[in-house]
Amino acid sequence: MVTLEESANDKAWTLFDSGRRSLKEHLYKEAETCFAEYLSSEPKAPKTAEKRARAHCYIAIAILARTPPLSRSGAEVDKVTARLRNGSRLPLATVLARIVTETFYQTDNWNIPDDLAELAKKDGVDLLDRKELALLLEHLAGSFGPTWERVRRQAGLHGPAGPPTVIEQEKTDPWRRQGVPRYFAVIPPPPPEPRFDRAWALTVGGCVLLLAPLGGLLVTTAWYLGLAAAVIMLGAGLGLLYAGVLSFRESGRRRRLVRERDRLIRRTMPQPTEAQMDEWLAEDVEAAVRRGADRHRLDLNDPTAGLVLTPQVVVGISRIPSRLAIEEILGKSGATAAKRMGFERLPLAKSRVGRDGKLRSSHYHILVVYLTRRRFGVYECDISLATRERLAEGTQSFNYGDVITMSSRKLTSSSDGRLPSILVDSRGESRTVRGGNRFIMTLVNGHEIQVRTAVAEKSGVERAMSVAWENEPVQRSIERMVWAMKDNGAD
Repeated sequence: MVTLEESANDKAWTLFDSGRRSLKEHLYKEAETCFAEYLSSEPKAPKTAEKRARAHCYIAIAILARTPPLSRSGAEVDKVTARLRNGSRLPLATVLARIVTETFYQTDNWNIPDDLAELAKKDGVDLLDRKELALLLEHLAGSFGPTWERVRRQAGLHGPAGPPTVIEQEKTDPWRRQGVPRYFAVIPPPPPEPRFDRAWALTVGGCVLLLAPLGGLLVTTAWYLGLAAAVIMLGAGLGLLYAGVLSFRESGRRRRLVRERDRLIRRTMPQPTEAQMDEWLAEDVEAAVRRGADRHRLDLNDPTAGLVLTPQVVVGISRIPSRLAIEEILGKSGATAAKRMGFERLPLAKSRVGRDGKLRSSHYHILVVYLTRRRFGVYECDISLATRERLAEGTQSFNYGDVITMSSRKLTSSSDGRLPSILVDSRGESRTVRGGNRFIMTLVNGHEIQVRTAVAEKSGVERAMSVAWENEPVQRSIERMVWAMKDNGAD
């Protein structure tokens, strides 16, 4: 005969296993629900304390995995913090606390809550087992910071700990791998031509003046005139000789610069055309639309799937910090120094304005919106154009009533405190710029979905340069449909 206690235990075990299966299948909302129900059905007891703590950590992972690191809201982070506080007995909770601190609070120099800061003081990376490392690598792809780099390295020490960051299955064209970096290569302007003829003229003139006094002293009758002429000629000769040596050194330096520039041009030529860059972006957008539809369980070929409009895509510049820059700083100075040096401010993406005035980037942030009759789904990802890697991704769904505002907001360079963009201009010079346009969707829980669709360049007056994608009509379509469905009372 099954007792009530055994029945309750079976239900709790079933909920916990269902949560783990949902987490493995990337069904994060369902996983959060299952683990929450498990916590409410499993009585608090010493023998269940560790399992309950693990459930809290799994809920935190499910919340974090739904949204890319730089798109998380304060409300989401507050929920995660509460879960980590309840699961603080596990090293996994301390590692998650550190990752949240570095990817959310330190990125924008915000004050860290005391309880989260206290939890993040503990170092639990070395205490994670193989399965926990695989769990973090699988669901928190796109994270950054010293702790995340240590997680990746620790996973390498333990062998293959899970799927790599490269998720895209299509093979990348070798020409694409070479062409995209070439398009953003910084080629210096041509240096002045070497003037070896001028250097030889100065050197020969200096030598003649140095030798001239010897002949002058022999024919001069007045010794003091000869001496004066000799002094003047020696001084002038030394000056010309010194100028000739400097001219030889400068001409040699210019010749080296010319050769280095020619070598760089040979390495970066031929470059892809702007049309080719746009074609590669279109391929990645198509792959993102398919990927998002799969994660939302939508069949794009089925007219009865419930979509009221074809998937709408907004493309912007990726805001993910440069991992290579982080690793370089870590290798030289250690994690503490990396925090002090502000490693978060180094952007990964490079952008360039083409002849058509449009902005093209090495890394894009893609937002796909799926509008159905009752709800709308969102899929976000950051991709590398050269390798087709998805560096971060997230899937969310909302009721139409959850939307408060949708806007295209312009930020000036002085008011934009977030990560800057690296802009390579037509002269091959690289510089960081701030500001530009953002498409922003604000939800009732305070969460904002943002895409940087243009960057600003201040040259006398500040002007915005838009990404080479038709974002404006897409934004208008999304706004019209969302407000129409909201007014019609769609649930």
